[in-house]
This record gives sequence, C-alpha cells and structure tokens, in this order.
Amino acid sequence: MYCYEDAKNDVQVPAVALCRGCGAAVCAGHLRETVTENVVRNGVGAPTVRPDGRALACLTCSAVAA
Repeated sequence: MYCYEDAKNDVQVPAVALCRGCGAAVCAGHLRETVTENVVRNGVGAPTVRPDGRALACLTCSAVAA
C-alpha cells in the first residue's frame, strides 16, 4: 500500500499507517502522532483511567483537529 498524499503526485512511497480520521494510507512524512487520554466515565462512581493511547492522523485531519 502506498501513501495517498504522495500518490496524488504520481510518487509511490510505502505507507506506514492509516489515518484515524479518514482512513487514508500515509507515509512517515505525512503522519502526525498525538497522545489521547483514555478516561471512561461511568454513570455513577469514579471514572476509570486507562493508559494513554496513540492517535495517528494525516496532515489534513490533524490540521482540522487542532
């Protein structure tokens, strides 16, 4: 699978991940990694805090989320 952003310019660069937002394949150069907080809120009682997770997004989706 090749990076979608590079493929638009007729360049074949292997993809390393899929964007969490749009599902496009992206190479390391078009990838942004963020850390997400994993807190599960219950109806009653204290919230459950899990280890932080990783979110991978393309440049377009990461710009929209910022």
